[in-house]
Parts: sequence; structure tokens; C-alpha cells
Amino acid sequence: MEPLTDLIGELRTYNQWENTHQHQYGQLIFPLEGNLVIKTKIHNLLLNDDKIFFLLPNCEHSFFSKTYNKFLILNIPKTFISLKNQDGSSIVYDVSEKWKAIRYLVLNEISKANNDNSGLRELFSYVSRQLYNERKPPSILFIHQNYNQKLGLNTLAQIENYNPTYYLEWFYKNTGKTPYQYITEIRVKKAKELLEQTDLSHLEIAIQIGFEHQSSFTRVFKKIEGITPSLYRKSIRDN
Repeated sequence: MEPLTDLIGELRTYNQWENTHQHQYGQLIFPLEGNLVIKTKIHNLLLNDDKIFFLLPNCEHSFFSKTYNKFLILNIPKTFISLKNQDGSSIVYDVSEKWKAIRYLVLNEISKANNDNSGLRELFSYVSRQLYNERKPPSILFIHQNYNQKLGLNTLAQIENYNPTYYLEWFYKNTGKTPYQYITEIRVKKAKELLEQTDLSHLEIAIQIGFEHQSSFTRVFKKIEGITPSLYRKSIRDN
């Protein structure tokens, strides 16, 4: 098969038979109706209209759908993709108002009854900025999905295929924090939500967000927020 040399946008439906393949170009998948089960080496999800999926070149993926569906597909030549060292990977994006606007504009471009791809190419310069600006590295996505578990440095470094020493440097360069600080801040943010929105006890919250002891939770919460969980909940309820 000859390499893809220009952007191709199309509407597509998927059937119930699981198919596995890879291709030398990237593929941006916008769900329009229904859903799609899609699996890669780092993702296994039911893709529906609150997510967008980006398959980078040479990413082996399996997919099928058991419902009526319609998807907007943008096939992207490898030469158009400037993410480095990411062949074989995949990325998930939440659908924001920006992505809804992009989806509408791509649909509008591919519906035009001519073979002029200049509008789609101009639009892709904006799309590419969104792809790269919103991307979270796999280990950081893993932290967000598993913040309430024990997350060791070796595990996180392996996700990025880095040695632990380099991973610490890389992580700080990307976030301005150590992995421990980053995970702790996510836990405290979730604790604040639970303190505001539920009547769970402090011990229940501590366990739910990944602390083994209530005392550890209270100490960390106060260090970050400058106030104990009890006083934080009281201040929210009083207001």
C-alpha cells in the first residue's frame, strides 16, 4: 500500500465483527452516533460522543461495534504528525467546546462537492495544535486513573519506557512537581470534592482516595490546604 500523502476525511460505520490491524498513517476518530469498542496496547474503552480517539501511525488496534453507529474519520499522513517517538501509541481526548467546533468544521469540509483539500489542510494546522497541547503522557494519564492505588516510581517509569532516575527529571520538567507531589495534589483535590458533596466520614474519604490511615490524610490535607478536613467541610457547609 502506498503511503498516505494528504488528509482524507470520511464518514464510516463499524460492524459487530472484531477486526485488528494497523496502518502507517494517523487516524483521528470522532464519534457521531452510537459507540465503538476499541483496544490498543494502552487503551481498552467504549468510545462514544464524549471522547475523541487519536491513533498514531503503526498503532495496532482492535475494534467492533454492536450498535448502530456513525463516525467521522480523519486519516492523517505520518508526515503531518509532529509528535516524536510516539509510533504505535494512542491518545484519548475529552470532547470540549473546541473539539465540538472542530468536528463541525471537519464535517463541513468533507461535505463539499469538490476535490479541493486546501480547507481541510488549513483546518488541520489548528487541529494539530489542539492534539499536542491537550495531550497527557501515558504515565500521567495512568496517575489520574489510578491515583487511589499504590503507584511506585518503577511502575510509572516503565509506562514511559524510562529508567527511574531519568523519569524523575522528565516528570518534573513536564509538571513542575515530583510524582509524589502530583499524586498527593490529585488526592487532595478529590478529597475536597467528597467533603463538599458527600457525608462520607474522614476515614472513608481517606481510604477512597488512597490513604491507609485517617491521620495521614489529615496531615497531608492540612499541609496543602492550610486547614483540616473537618474545618474545610464546616466552612463549605456554613456558606
